[in-house]
Amino acid sequence: MRILVVEDNTIVAGLIISTIKDLPGDIEVDLATTAAEAVGMVETLEPDIVTLDIRLAEGDGYEVLSAIKHLPHSPRVIVLSNESHDEVSGRCMILGAERYFEKGSQFNMFISVLSDWTHTAQR
Repeated sequence: MRILVVEDNTIVAGLIISTIKDLPGDIEVDLATTAAEAVGMVETLEPDIVTLDIRLAEGDGYEVLSAIKHLPHSPRVIVLSNESHDEVSGRCMILGAERYFEKGSQFNMFISVLSDWTHTAQR
């Protein structure tokens, strides 16, 4: 199982990556910090899951979602963002995200869903 974390904040990225590495099973984790890097890594690495921030220093998560949803190997996407507006989460779902969580208040739910997905995929 391969997970791509798309996050430009090094502290948050480190927290997400260390939490993923604590999940059971054989999980490889990669990091992208820009929209262009994320799209390129999805195309070449074909991750099973992408965790995606909407606001990136270079580009945004909307660009990533738009670019990867039509790929032959389209990964499952969980958006983890500081944005708490319904229109933001709705737009992400329309663009292909399966789940949307707020970083501050829903991090534990994010990890719970990610854990369920990795557990189910590794059976």
